[in-house]
Amino acid sequence: MFSAKEDNTVVRERVKRLRALVEEYELVKAKKHPTIRFASDLFKIYRIKKQNFYKYYHRYQAEQQDKDRALLPAKRGAKYRLSKFSDTLQSKIIRSNGQM
Repeated sequence: MFSAKEDNTVVRERVKRLRALVEEYELVKAKKHPTIRFASDLFKIYRIKKQNFYKYYHRYQAEQQDKDRALLPAKRGAKYRLSKFSDTLQSKIIRSNGQM
């Protein structure tokens, strides 16, 4: 039976595409690409915003062990916490709500 959790097709394709973009970008920067002269042309051809590309590129350069993991989106949002209030304040709030 098919399971979406075990299917890594989207992840694999995203990594493959971004890895190819990084390789082409490095060729452009080394002035060895046969057709593209500027990085801005590369971004226009592949329809990617330069800010997004640079975010992943710098993360890719900084990663030492698993470079493919650097090409995936990072976790976002706040860390999960049970309560934003201290125990004493929380108990006071519960008592005051109970009195109403």
